[in-house]
Amino acid sequence: MQTVDNTALSQLASEVSARIAALESLFEESLDSEMDALKEVLVQNPSAAALLKDEDVGLLVLNLRRTVSADIQAAVAGKTKTSKAKSAGSKKLSVEEIQAALEAEGF
Repeated sequence: MQTVDNTALSQLASEVSARIAALESLFEESLDSEMDALKEVLVQNPSAAALLKDEDVGLLVLNLRRTVSADIQAAVAGKTKTSKAKSAGSKKLSVEEIQAALEAEGF
């Protein structure tokens, strides 16, 4: 019984290893979904995760950094767009409006 479990576990580890190697060819959206699927497999089978090679773990970390980097770039791009939109939407005051505001403040 133990040999059957070890064989199935080794096969699962090989499949996970192959999926990790395939991550390099994926782009943002499909990479995110595949990383989520791999996470589920590894959480459900912690023994298979223990059988992964160092190279597989390195590739997994590399692709995790890719997803985080893409998220950071998207967040930074979103912040620059909103700041430009705020400055573009600001109203320019005339001299009379500035003087009226100063007088209202008591200057």
